[in-house]
Amino acid sequence: MTGSTGSEVEDASSQDHLVLGREIRDADAVWRGNLMQMRHSEDFQTQELYHFTDAHLRTLGVSVPEVEEFAAWQAEALEAMGQRRPLPAPQALPGSEKATHLRGLLDSFRLGKTQTLSMDLTGPEALEASVADEELSVLQREHSALIDMGKDYGTFDSAGKQIFIDQIEQIEERWRVYLGRLRLMGEADPPFVQSIRPLLQRLGLAASEATAVLRSAHQQLRVNADTRSGSG
Repeated sequence: MTGSTGSEVEDASSQDHLVLGREIRDADAVWRGNLMQMRHSEDFQTQELYHFTDAHLRTLGVSVPEVEEFAAWQAEALEAMGQRRPLPAPQALPGSEKATHLRGLLDSFRLGKTQTLSMDLTGPEALEASVADEELSVLQREHSALIDMGKDYGTFDSAGKQIFIDQIEQIEERWRVYLGRLRLMGEADPPFVQSIRPLLQRLGLAASEATAVLRSAHQQLRVNADTRSGSG
């Protein structure tokens, strides 16, 4: 009786491992599909976010392919346990810092959905009577126009992509100068700056670090523009 119960418990545990392994494999297929869509999207902001993610991972000593490989290993290991066969060799030592990063990143990916980057380019209420109003209006208008133009970024030729990235970086620099002056005046940040803060906090990035990661993302986009025709 006791032996039978022990066997039933073991069988149930094996079945649980099989089910969990398959659920993880199915869930991972979704976010891998999302990453693929981001990478090959026609929209500049979506491609930019993919490369920002990849550049950020590289600052942690890992890459998107390594996260994908670790995810596949996790599912395979659970299924192996369920089928009582030898575990596959781990991609990273289980107790290592790299494995810890990979597990944390996987949890973040698995909880997410298709990611797009959107900005609220309206100004803060405190600026209604500010002398900076006109400059803000111009920045909002020109940035919005660039974002709209960037929806067809994937169709641009190599030169067009390089010119577009130049324009994006120029307007980003204008925003940096404008926001620095705004803070000196004691004004609140515009909504789009406030909306980005939670994302940076979740990634553990200070604004200066995020700027460096963004530069790396843009550099990769430039490399891609030089080596590909008709895609990011």
